[in-house]
Amino acid sequence: MPRLNFLATVIHKNLMPDLIQGFIISSLTIAILLLCPLGFDHLKAITDDFIRNFEILRTTSLEQRKLQTYGDLTGIGYGYLRKIVDGIPEPSIFPVTRYRNYTQNAYLYFPGYRYKIDDRILIGIDLPPEDLIENYVAPARSVYQAVDSNSNRSMWAFVTVLDFDTLTGFQLHFDSPPPPDPQNISLTLFYSPSNQTALGRWSWNRISLQQSTFLKLSEALHQFSFSRGSLPFVIGIDIRPVQGRTSPGISQVDVIGIKVNLNGYTIIHREGQCFTALKNDFLTAIERNDLQDWQKYLGRIKNV
Repeated sequence: MPRLNFLATVIHKNLMPDLIQGFIISSLTIAILLLCPLGFDHLKAITDDFIRNFEILRTTSLEQRKLQTYGDLTGIGYGYLRKIVDGIPEPSIFPVTRYRNYTQNAYLYFPGYRYKIDDRILIGIDLPPEDLIENYVAPARSVYQAVDSNSNRSMWAFVTVLDFDTLTGFQLHFDSPPPPDPQNISLTLFYSPSNQTALGRWSWNRISLQQSTFLKLSEALHQFSFSRGSLPFVIGIDIRPVQGRTSPGISQVDVIGIKVNLNGYTIIHREGQCFTALKNDFLTAIERNDLQDWQKYLGRIKNV
């Protein structure tokens, strides 16, 4: 057995580099022969690209290539995530990570066993300030509308495409100035045209309408829109006068919400448009010295 181990070591140290080099040269030669019909210029471009990429592999580390491919403070935010994730005291957890568009499953880009997504830590990658406050989400298009002397009933559909944490309200725009008569409004949000599950129902009683009226939800809808793609939501709106005249037709409905809702979190680290935030009760427990490993970690990364 020692003799076999010695033989394997000799082959690895002395023959493997030659074998690898020979394989690369042979592969390149075969590729050149196969691609000859494409023309010299095309062949030269492919060869140059091969040599350039091989040089990158030869002169850079895996970490350098990951940083170049997945970004530091943009893209996946690999560089920023590496700074924050390395050293988290609990080896199996990975922070909730949010982007401008949709979930990127950032934990898949890191080796090891950090597979438990833990919402005590929230990381935002390349998020401008407007993504952290109440803002415009999407327009809704009219599907059905019927206005008579007793009611104004309509159905609307909208698509978010991107991920949004919280739905906070709707901006209604009317065809003409509404009458001064008070109105009762009920609004229902349905999951989709084919799935009539009600995600939320809200009502506003005896309100005076303006030509553009914002309906603030009494209870915001959290975990509002994730990984929906082009699947539309459906809104049902029913407006009825308490007495007097009903409202005119609705010309437009704007959906309002918050892309990344930091309510209940405190930001502890910022770099560019990236941040790390901890849940308030979790941060309080750390600062009370109840979690000493976390306190050391916090002392290392906190910069705000």
